[in-house]
Amino acid sequence: MNNEFHPIGLSAILGQLKTMISGLKPGMYNQALEVLNGATIGKHIRHIHDFYKAVVEGAADGIIDYNRRDRDEAIENSPDLALRQFELWHAKLEALNKENEVLVSASIGYEDKPTMIKSSIEREMMYAYDHAIHHLALIKIGFESAHDQRLPADFGVAPSTLHHHKKK
Repeated sequence: MNNEFHPIGLSAILGQLKTMISGLKPGMYNQALEVLNGATIGKHIRHIHDFYKAVVEGAADGIIDYNRRDRDEAIENSPDLALRQFELWHAKLEALNKENEVLVSASIGYEDKPTMIKSSIEREMMYAYDHAIHHLALIKIGFESAHDQRLPADFGVAPSTLHHHKKK
């Protein structure tokens, strides 16, 4: 197992969020966007937040449940609060033993009883990162649909895709 893995993924996510948030026009963070089916940039950021929170809280009790989320509207409506929370989760993730095993509560169908799957903190941190990248891609679509400014080309792009493009 890679003992050198730190929450670098969350560092990258935080950097991208700060870049995007610094370019937001007033009111755009919680503006319903048609291209996002009426969702807001803030709702997507809150969703990313909820997954990192699930990892931190799950590390404490040994069970990560991504379906048990607060969906805190304050995070959806305040970019400053969202960034502070991400910084808090980053600090807490850095303090964790990444090799610790956890159980992940997983449901395949709406009415199915959850199954417990063995995992590790490190693996779930990577999952939260991968999940966040996909939501950043959606955020980029929303941002650029309602804004004359463009985000960096690598915003919301997975590292493997960036490496692939570099080889061309």
